[in-house]
Amino acid sequence: MIEAEGARLQTEMIKVANSKETENVILSHLAKGDPNHKINKIQIIDKTVHKSPAGGVLFEGFINDDEALNFNAGINKEENKYIGTNITPRARLCKFLE
Repeated sequence: MIEAEGARLQTEMIKVANSKETENVILSHLAKGDPNHKINKIQIIDKTVHKSPAGGVLFEGFINDDEALNFNAGINKEENKYIGTNITPRARLCKFLE
């Protein structure tokens, strides 16, 4: 029964990480460093999704079908709204967005 509960929680966290609302939060944050509008889409790496010790969900993702253009992100829910926490583009993505 504990395993089933853990699997249910993991499925729920993956759903949150891949939701349209989460996508909009991440795109909004990453767009601040994308003056030339190079980001076409984002993808979440489901196997990286895990619970944050501080609450919320942490995961990794990438843009434009290129896993080398990756970022770390966290999503938390406050007042019925998702907010981004620690959305951090990695070095190669930063360089690409310049």
